[in-house]
Amino acid sequence: MSLANVLKLSGENRSWEATEKIQREALKNIFRLITFSTLEKEDRIAG
Repeated sequence: MSLANVLKLSGENRSWEATEKIQREALKNIFRLITFSTLEKEDRIAG
């Protein structure tokens, strides 16, 4: 395997890890939004 191919592969792996991290953050944010809006609705019902 040539050095160029190795560098290309490691670059792809890094971008894949970055994508995975971004997706995890996005999921956390979506979950937080859902949780927050649900709690807000329950507060309105209780109040």
